Amino acid sequence: MRTALGKGLDALISEETAAVTEIPLDRIKPNPKQPRHVIADGALQELSESIAQRGVLQPILVAPLSDGTYEIIVGERRWRAAKRAGLTSIPAVIKSAPEQERFQMAMIENIQREDLSPLEQARGYARLVTEFLMTQEAIAVVMGKDRAVIANTLRLLSLPAEMQSALSEGKISASHGRSLAALDDLAAQRALFRRILDENLSVRALEQAVRDHKQVAVRGHTRGAAHPVKSPEVKSLEDDLQRALSRKVELQRTSPDGKKGWIRLEYYSLEDLDHLVSRLRRVSQPS
Repeated sequence: MRTALGKGLDALISEETAAVTEIPLDRIKPNPKQPRHVIADGALQELSESIAQRGVLQPILVAPLSDGTYEIIVGERRWRAAKRAGLTSIPAVIKSAPEQERFQMAMIENIQREDLSPLEQARGYARLVTEFLMTQEAIAVVMGKDRAVIANTLRLLSLPAEMQSALSEGKISASHGRSLAALDDLAAQRALFRRILDENLSVRALEQAVRDHKQVAVRGHTRGAAHPVKSPEVKSLEDDLQRALSRKVELQRTSPDGKKGWIRLEYYSLEDLDHLVSRLRRVSQPS
C-alpha cells in the first residue's frame, strides 16, 4: 500500500476496479478531519460555474459508512461546488479504507494539487505522527518526499503564533518560516522576523543571519561556561532587555558589590547591526 501511495493517488485508485457510481449529494458527508482547512470562495465559485456548464468531469472518492451514507476521501471542493451549482448527485468511486489510509489519500491529493498551505501540510503531518504513530521516515515514504522535507515542514509548528499568522497571511514565505524555526533563541527569532517585515529581508540573507547567530551562540556558550550562576535579579533584567531589543542580551557583574560589569548585545548581520545602532541612537536622543 505504501508503494502505491508514494506513487500518488491515481496509482492507488487504479489498483482496483474504479467503478463510477452516481450518488445523491445529500448522502455524502465531508471528512471532519480533512487536512485542508480553508477553501477559497472565489475558486469554489469558479469551479461551480464550470460544473454548471460542463458537469463534474472527475469523480470524487468516498468511503461507505455504517449508516448508509458516504464520507469524502478526495473531492470535497468538487462536492461543494456541485451543491452550489444546483446538482442533486455526483459521480463517485466508492472505496472501503481505514481512517489512516483515507487521511493519507486526502493529504496526497491536496499536496499533489498544491492545495494545502505550508501550515496545513505541517498540521497534517503532525496528525500522522500523533494520531497514527507514524515516524517521519514512514510519512516520507507514503508522501513520496524526502524525510528532511517532512522534518522541516513540521518545524513550522514550533513558530510563535504571530509568525504562524504571518505565514498564513503571506507576509512571510514558507522558506522564511523554516529558517526562523531553526533558531532556538526566541529573542533572535523575533528580531529576524521583524526584519523580514520591516526590511523585506530575503530568504538568502535570513539563512546567513541564522548561521551567523548559531556560530556566535556556540562561541558564547563556550566562553560563558566559567561564569558564575546569575542572580534572579540579573536574569530578570536580561529577559527585560531581550524583550525590549528583540535579541540575545548577556549581562554579567564583574565586581563583588555588583556595581560594575558588562553587557553584550548580539547582532546577526551588518544590516542588523545598523538597525540596532539606529534604535539605540533614537533612544538616546532627548525628547
